[in-house]
Parts: sequence; structure tokens; C-alpha cells
Amino acid sequence: HSQSAPRLPAHPAQPLNIVIFYPDDWRHDDLGDVKPSYVHTPFLTQLASRGIRFALNAVTTSICWISRATLYTGQYFSRHASDFLVFPRFALPTPWRSSWPYLLQRYGNYYVGHVGKWQYMHVYDGYQKYEDLFNYTRKFQEYHWDEKTDERNTFTVEKHFAEFMERRPRDRPFAITLAYYPPKAVGKDPSPGAPWKFVDDDIRRRHYNESVSIPDPYLDMSMEEAYERIPEPVRTSEIGLDNSLSRNWWKLRWSSSEHYQQGMKNY
Repeated sequence: HSQSAPRLPAHPAQPLNIVIFYPDDWRHDDLGDVKPSYVHTPFLTQLASRGIRFALNAVTTSICWISRATLYTGQYFSRHASDFLVFPRFALPTPWRSSWPYLLQRYGNYYVGHVGKWQYMHVYDGYQKYEDLFNYTRKFQEYHWDEKTDERNTFTVEKHFAEFMERRPRDRPFAITLAYYPPKAVGKDPSPGAPWKFVDDDIRRRHYNESVSIPDPYLDMSMEEAYERIPEPVRTSEIGLDNSLSRNWWKLRWSSSEHYQQGMKNY
């Protein structure tokens, strides 16, 4: 953020509490405090006004579960090597001792939690295998909508965060990751930005679709032109766009200006 952050004492009297909001697949300019934004985030904008924006932050491997392992370990993919969703290396006992949740619990007496999207599974015990990595854990993979509770993923995260705050020991600092599935498009669904389940906001959504135009990501070309500029061998080879599952999703969702507009509005 352009505004300077307030100075903190070098040795605060009490350890700082930590809350990490971790949604999937944000663009770097998706917060409402960046330039004229089509996304309105008043609460996050208020937080940002008292913080620092790391404008040059980047990732080496822009895949959700690999970035999640990087978040917990502070390591590049080449080091944490957790490229499989089943039995990830970074959550094994020895590598986990280098993670910040472990270090805060072991050496800082922190009460540490994780709520929301986790993704990683144990080959035998599923998601439950990793419950003991945190003091409080509520993992769920219900995408944008929780069919069990019939509520949005964001509301489910909020509910469990409130429970975490009620259960935490009052004599210990706390740290928690709130991991959201949105705004990521869901699984193998090819439709742009899909699929959300709308309930009471159809009027608002229609107004948004009719009145808002999302700026194109490229200043000098359309989405169609951007796709055509990709070298033909990359688009047509066995490892190219036309034969890669992840790239096919991109082609179906974003390769035209119409798809881009609808996809971004769905997000």
C-alpha cells in the first residue's frame, strides 16, 4: 500500500496475534484500494490503509496447492517438493518442523488454527490425517457453496473463525489461516468463472452484468489476439495448450473477450 505502515515497538509487550486471509486465484489488483477497481472490498481496504502492500511479490509456481505449501513453509516448490495432493512432503513430521505453525506452537506458545480449504490428503486417512498439525482445524472442500449447511463458503469460514476465537485460551497468543475456495473457478467446470450458486442477489447480479465493463488485461490486444500470439508449436504440441488440461480450462474460460467479461463478473 502507498501509505506508510505504523511503527511497531521493537519488542512489543505482548506477542502479536496473526490472522491470514488466503483466498484462491486473486489477481494482484483485485482489492478495492488499487486504482479504479471493479471489486469493492471496504473491510479489506480499511485494513490495507493501515498496512503495507508488497507490490513486487510474485510466485514461482502459480498452482493453488503448491502455493499453499509455500505459504506454510516459506520455501520455493523446488525445496518443499509437495507437487502431489496425496501425502504431501511438506506435512511429513520432519519437514513440518520448519513450518511457521509448528514453530509458533513449539517456541511461541501460540494457539494455531486452520479453517477452510486444505486440499492435501493422506493416502490412507484422507483429510483427517493432518488434524494434529494445528490446535484447531476445520477443513472443508465444498467449493463456493457448502451443500451440507446450504451456505456460502465465506460464511462457513466466518462461522468457524468465531468458534476458534471462542475456544482459544485467553492467556496465549493466536495465529490462524482462513483459507477460502472463492474466487477460484471450480474444478473441471469449463464455464467462465463457474459455478456460483445465487440466491437473493439476482437483481444485483443482473445490474452488475449490464452496467459494468471489466477492463481488458492487455492494453494493446484483445483476448483472442493474445491467444493467437502464443507460438503455434506451444498451442498444438502434445504438451501445448490444446492438449494440456489446465490450459484447456484457460482456453474455454478466458480465450475470448466475451468469456473474459463473463468470467470476471462471475468471480
